[in-house]
Amino acid sequence: MSALTIEELPTLTNPALIVAFAGWNDAGSAATHAAQFLVQRLQARRFASLDPEEFYNFSELRPQVRLRDGLYRDVIWPANDFHYSRSATSQRSLVMGIGIEPHFEMEKRTLRHPRPGASVLA
Repeated sequence: MSALTIEELPTLTNPALIVAFAGWNDAGSAATHAAQFLVQRLQARRFASLDPEEFYNFSELRPQVRLRDGLYRDVIWPANDFHYSRSATSQRSLVMGIGIEPHFEMEKRTLRHPRPGASVLA
């Protein structure tokens, strides 16, 4: 079973990928806030997510529990979501990945073999 769940397979034009990980390397949440801003401003749609189970040590990163209506508990697991926008420019779509820096299996979350002709910006 794959950790990646694809809910929709968007048609993209020359896509650029922006990934922001929350955690010690997020510089005061600058990266994640910037990516969340882009998602909201561009009205980007969520199309995929990563199951957090195999990537996190839940004794270090606990799920949050919130009370709803004072009666019900909602468990909120660490989210790793991917959004896309085709409205950024007509020449380029944007894909935004927003999540929490993984504790395990980082190699599975990297792009080792980009498709032929893909541009990788660092």
